[in-house]
Amino acid sequence: MPQNTNTLVGLVIFFFTLLLCTFITSLFNSKAGEVASALGGIIGGAVGAIGAALAVYLTLRGQRDDEAEKTLIAIIMEIAFLAKYVAGKLELCTKVLKGEFSCPRGGLPIVMFIPSPVIYPIVADRISRLSRPALVVSFYTTLMEIQGCMNVIVYAKGDDMIAARDIRGLAILLREQCNYAKLVLEDASRLRARETGLSAEQLKAVINMLDESIAKADQNFPSFDEYVRTTD
Repeated sequence: MPQNTNTLVGLVIFFFTLLLCTFITSLFNSKAGEVASALGGIIGGAVGAIGAALAVYLTLRGQRDDEAEKTLIAIIMEIAFLAKYVAGKLELCTKVLKGEFSCPRGGLPIVMFIPSPVIYPIVADRISRLSRPALVVSFYTTLMEIQGCMNVIVYAKGDDMIAARDIRGLAILLREQCNYAKLVLEDASRLRARETGLSAEQLKAVINMLDESIAKADQNFPSFDEYVRTTD
């Protein structure tokens, strides 16, 4: 948008300068009445050109702001929706770790099912217009990493039932995704409800849920760096 604005301003300045040079040249061969008439015409034309350029600029800016707001609302609502699933699956990993829940390897994709994003694939090319787009991209990228991690667990050699050691890597990814969702929603909580599609109370409830899930995971699972060191 800044580049388009600079181009528009440059064109206005160019045509205004061209008209002004033509006007000054004509002054030397004009009578007083003709000069006054020409002066009025040049001023009127300049004002009209500037007004038209300003109208175009404001229209384009309004369209851009409206599009960015709609994209933000859609993404925030989808992340808040998916975050509930992610937090629930992280809790399930804790139960597997403590022996409170058992699951066959082949059943893991069903037990750990998280809906595929619908909004993100549509607006991915417009994410850069949002605040802190890297966090949004990281949240959705981790979804794909979780799917890959589950495939590794399903096809890994070992017992038919998933053990605590199998679930650690998946839990760490889920915790990271909870953290990305929390940061995105915390950033969104500073905006008006109309700009996020959710009320302040709804955002706060999801953020609190994510906080609790992350805190429990910190107590039961190693950090990412610790996990990498132990698996090398």
